Amino acid sequence: GLRRGDRIVSVDSVRIHNWNQMVREISKTNGQSVDLTYERNDKLSRISIKPRLVTQAGQKRYLLGIEQYSVTSGSLKARFSYAFSSFFDGSTAIWRALGNLILHPSLNQLGGPVMIAKTTNQAVNNGFFSLVSLTALLSLNIGIFNLIPIPVLDGGKLLLNLIEAIRGKPLKDRTNQTVLLISVVFMILLMIAVTINDLLR
Repeated sequence: GLRRGDRIVSVDSVRIHNWNQMVREISKTNGQSVDLTYERNDKLSRISIKPRLVTQAGQKRYLLGIEQYSVTSGSLKARFSYAFSSFFDGSTAIWRALGNLILHPSLNQLGGPVMIAKTTNQAVNNGFFSLVSLTALLSLNIGIFNLIPIPVLDGGKLLLNLIEAIRGKPLKDRTNQTVLLISVVFMILLMIAVTINDLLR
């Protein structure tokens, strides 16, 4: 019953702000019927739809059979709104993933060069817009990852600067070098472990 141009307002009473959020809410249903509130010609309507289980690129997902309307067809205001909402949604998703990784450590939650290459190939097959979105998400991911308080990263340098500010004096050169060396070894071992895990998957 949905038509081209309909705007999804909510999924099971959860207000929807962008496409990625809608996909997440639909995936939470595990195949149960969802109540969609949508806007058409300035009128709100509600419809109940049962998602269908589909296997894509080896992954099982629940889909409704709808596609995202091209953002390039909207007004300039709509494009800016989409850009900021996507940025906020992507940022919060990455922070949630990092938090989950700390609470439930697992190499399966990480992806290295092999996984990035595989994901990029899938994005290329899905079209230009998908590839641009992935590129933006990877850039955002790297920026946020760089803030993790590991000395070899910028977040670690900020942490060391904060420690020095609290102490009121700089750390010894030997201490700095030791901490840096340990963090470099840790990052290298992590990269090797993630790459091996990607290949095994």
